[in-house]
Amino acid sequence: MSEDLKPCPFCGAEAEVIDIEEGENAGGSCVCCTRCQASSNVEFGFKENFVSNWDRRAEITRLTQERDAARAEALEEAAKVADKHYQESKKSAAYYKSLPKDDGSYGQCLADMIVAGDIAIAIRALAEEK
Repeated sequence: MSEDLKPCPFCGAEAEVIDIEEGENAGGSCVCCTRCQASSNVEFGFKENFVSNWDRRAEITRLTQERDAARAEALEEAAKVADKHYQESKKSAAYYKSLPKDDGSYGQCLADMIVAGDIAIAIRALAEEK
């Protein structure tokens, strides 16, 4: 792989410059992945930018992957907070249920549990979306 040529943005494999010698694209060049066969456009004549275009696409893909990983991590942390609130509300509900007189706190804790559980489910559903 050329020192300036970044790996394939789709599978991470080595990429190479292909100079086309035959057929309707003879005289053209492109960058092609050695594993999944992803490729750049065939360029003719002014070819100075086609390697940098491939490399820029690889950089955009890397940044997108980093963004997606950070999003997934943030959503998982938010779901953990909702889970913790659910567990705390469950403990409080058990406490208030054990009291001889209910001042409405038991019902409020049950409502909090339902909301926290629904929030955790919704957050995890968001995390599943791509």
